Amino acid sequence: MRLKYLDVLKAFAIIAVVLYHSGFMSYGYLGVDLFLVINGYLITKSLSKRVLTSNIKAISEYWGFEISRVLRLIPVLLVAGIVCMSLGFWAMLPDDYENLSESVIATNLFGNNILSAITTKNYWDVVNEYKPLMHTWYVGVVMQFYIVYPILFFLAKLDKKNPQRTLLEIISTLAVISLLIYFGTTDVAHRFYYLPSRFFEFAAGGIVALTWKPKEGEHSFHNWFVYVCYALILVLMALNKEFISANLKLVVVVALSVILVMSSSTLENKVTANGVLAKIGAASYSIFVWHQVLLAFYRYMISSRFTIVNYSLFLIAVAILSWLTYQFIEQKTNVWLKEKRSKAFFYTITIILFFALTGFAGYIYKKGGVVRDVPELYISKNEHVNHKAYNDRYINWTSHLRQTRSIGWLLEIALEGTLLM
Repeated sequence: MRLKYLDVLKAFAIIAVVLYHSGFMSYGYLGVDLFLVINGYLITKSLSKRVLTSNIKAISEYWGFEISRVLRLIPVLLVAGIVCMSLGFWAMLPDDYENLSESVIATNLFGNNILSAITTKNYWDVVNEYKPLMHTWYVGVVMQFYIVYPILFFLAKLDKKNPQRTLLEIISTLAVISLLIYFGTTDVAHRFYYLPSRFFEFAAGGIVALTWKPKEGEHSFHNWFVYVCYALILVLMALNKEFISANLKLVVVVALSVILVMSSSTLENKVTANGVLAKIGAASYSIFVWHQVLLAFYRYMISSRFTIVNYSLFLIAVAILSWLTYQFIEQKTNVWLKEKRSKAFFYTITIILFFALTGFAGYIYKKGGVVRDVPELYISKNEHVNHKAYNDRYINWTSHLRQTRSIGWLLEIALEGTLLM
C-alpha cells in the first residue's frame, strides 16, 4: 500500500531541491537527504520480502532486483539525455557540448557522481548551474546503493536462525563506519559524491524498516513532537542562515527524517497526506530529472536572472514535462513489464536508445564537442580537433560569458574582438 504521507514528504523535498537550484533556497539541497532516508526505508522493506522470505536462488533474485531498478531509473534519463544532446547541438559552444556528452555517458552508466567528483569536485561551484545533467550524481549514488545493498541481505540470509537480526547488525555497523567517513574525510568531493560517506543516510531508513513494527493505532511519538520535527525539517531547508555547520545540519535532517518516517499513525491524515502534494511526491523523480535540464539551458541560452513571468513559464514547463514522463514512461513501465509482448518491446526500445544515445555522445566527445564552425574561436568542424589549442582560446573568450551568465554576451565579445583586430 502506498503511503501518502511519504509522498508528501517527497513533495516538500523536491520543491526544496528545485528552489535551491533556482537560487531561492540556500539549503534546499538537503531535500536530497530526506529522499535518501525514505529510499532506504522503502527499499529495505521491499528487499526483506523479496530476499529474507523467498526461496528463489540468490543470483536470480539479485539480477531480477537490479534489472527492475535500472528500468525504473533509465528510461526518463534517456529521454532527458536525448533532449540535452539535441539542444546542446544547436546552443552550446564546443567545450560545453563536449562536457555535456561526457555527462550523458556517465549518467547512462549511473556514474555521474564519480565523474563530478573527478572533474568539478565542488557541487557548489557556479559552473554547475550551466550543466544540464549535473544533478544526476544523485541517481548514480542511488544505483550504486542498489548494487551493493542486496548483497547484505544475501549475506544475512546465511544465518538460518535469525537473518533479520544479522542483517540489522551488518547495516548498523556499516552505518557507523559511513558516518565516521562522512565526518572524517577532508575531501569535500568524496564526502558529497561517494556512496561510502552517504550510506548512513540510506541505512537510517533501513534500520527503521527492520526495527519499527508498530501495532495498529499505536503512536511512536506524541503528535506535538512529530509536528515540531516536521516544521523543523522544513525550516532547516528553507532558512538561508547558517546557525549550525552544513555537515551537522545534514545529520540533523537525517535524524528528523527518521522520526517522520516512523510517524505514519500521526501523519497519514488529510493535511500531511494531502492528495495534491502526494501526486507531486509520486512524480518527484521526473520533476527531479527535468528541472535542472531546463534551468541550465535557460541560464546558458538566455539569462541567469529570472523574472516572475520567466520563472512561471519555467515551472509550467517542468510540470508539463514531468507529467508526461511520469504518466507515459514511469507509470507505463509497470504495465509494460507485466505483459510478455510489451516487456520484450520495452526492453528492445530501451536498449536501442541506450546504445544510440551513448554512442552519439561518445562520438561528440571524441570530436571535442565541435559540430559546427565557430569563427570567433577559429574552429572549423572539418579540421582535426586540437583540444589544447582551442581550449586556451575558449577560456579567454568565455571568461566574460561565465561572469555574465548569458550566452547572449558572446556576440558582444565577438564584436569587441573584431574591433580590436
